[in-house]
Amino acid sequence: MTFTRSSFLANVQRGIRMGFNVGLGFSVIALVLYLASRENPFEAIHTSFWGGIAMYFVAGVCVGAIGGAMTPLMVSNIGLSLVGMILGWLADAALQITTHGINVWPHYDWIEAVIFSVLGIPTAFYTRSRVRAGARARARKLDRPS
Repeated sequence: MTFTRSSFLANVQRGIRMGFNVGLGFSVIALVLYLASRENPFEAIHTSFWGGIAMYFVAGVCVGAIGGAMTPLMVSNIGLSLVGMILGWLADAALQITTHGINVWPHYDWIEAVIFSVLGIPTAFYTRSRVRAGARARARKLDRPS
C-alpha cells in the first residue's frame, strides 16, 4: 500500500465527513430530548442548547479527522482494533467534555471509557466494511461503459 499526501488528505476528509455525521446524530437525539422535555440538556455545564449542539459537531469532526489520519493503520485487523479502541476512548472523552465541561471530571467513570473503547472495535470493523463497499461500488460504476 502506497501512502501519498493526497491519500492522507482524502482519508482525513472522509473521517471529517463521518465525524460530522456522528455529530449530526447526537444533535438530533439532543433536539428530540429538548423538544420532549422543554429543558436544556446542557444546562448542567452552563451552556446554551445551541452551544451544546456545536460541541457535538466539533467533537465529531475532531475525532473523525484523527480517525481519518489513522487510516493507514487500519489495513491489519490488529491495527484496526487499536484504532477503534483509541477512537472509542476519544469519543468517550468528547462526550464527557460535552456533558461535564472541560474541567477535570471528579466522577469520571473508567468503566465507561473501557466500554466505549471496546465498542470502538466492532464500530471500526463495520466502518471499514462500509468504506470498502463504497469503493467497490465506485469502481464498478467506473468500469461500466457509458
